[in-house]
Amino acid sequence: MIRPAVLLPLLLALAGCPPKAPPPELPLGPIDPAALLERAATEAAPGPSAATFDLRVELPEQHVSAQGVVIVAPPDRFRIEVRGPIGPAQVVVVSDGTRLTTWLAGKNQVYVADQADATLSAYTGGEAGLEALASLLLGRLPALGTPDLLRREGVPEFRWTGPGQSHVDATLDPRTAHLVALALADEAGAALLDARVQGREWPEELVAVLPQQRITATLEFDEWKPAAPPDTAFVLAPPPGSEVKPLLFKRPVGDALPEAASPAPPTPEP
Repeated sequence: MIRPAVLLPLLLALAGCPPKAPPPELPLGPIDPAALLERAATEAAPGPSAATFDLRVELPEQHVSAQGVVIVAPPDRFRIEVRGPIGPAQVVVVSDGTRLTTWLAGKNQVYVADQADATLSAYTGGEAGLEALASLLLGRLPALGTPDLLRREGVPEFRWTGPGQSHVDATLDPRTAHLVALALADEAGAALLDARVQGREWPEELVAVLPQQRITATLEFDEWKPAAPPDTAFVLAPPPGSEVKPLLFKRPVGDALPEAASPAPPTPEP
């Protein structure tokens, strides 16, 4: 098991093989939205990849700066560790493709959403769950259904609709067919996430706004490298003495998904 406070094992997991060759760019000129979308949908997902980053978080009452490391294993597993200038990780977020777990070291609290993928997918009729978050970290378009085209002038914007007014909007770079922006709205039409990505082949900067929480997070990435993480990198066992709480998501009106089950009591590490 990987202890949540340790960054070094993830960095040591970086493989020595060269990065995957970048995809050829789409030619500049008039943009064919259908061809752009097909390019994004058919591009092979990268292998497990990792990068360090600088983080700025803007909260209603304060601004916080930190550093961290992210490792993503497509399609839907990822691990994010955030630490201050000195010392071990203070925040760890882990997805195993179904469950989302967050550990706050300062309070030694663990929040668990056992049905995170299903609950997030419910906002958009099954279109966007944890896979969408993992794809966003890599600057790629997640696997979605058939969208509507919102505009044809400039860079095309695509929309996938769900129940009520829920939707996912995506804007693609016409040169690479990678993500430029991704936005999610719930069944009432209220914004859940508004994210912007900069970088050609790999994300160099990611700005994510959570309007309902009034939080803006800006991640500036260093070089992305291939990684070889064990499966245990995407599992977070509660540390000894931690307080375990269910992580509950606001659900759309009419959504019949059950609440996340209460997690089991903490189990001591071997």
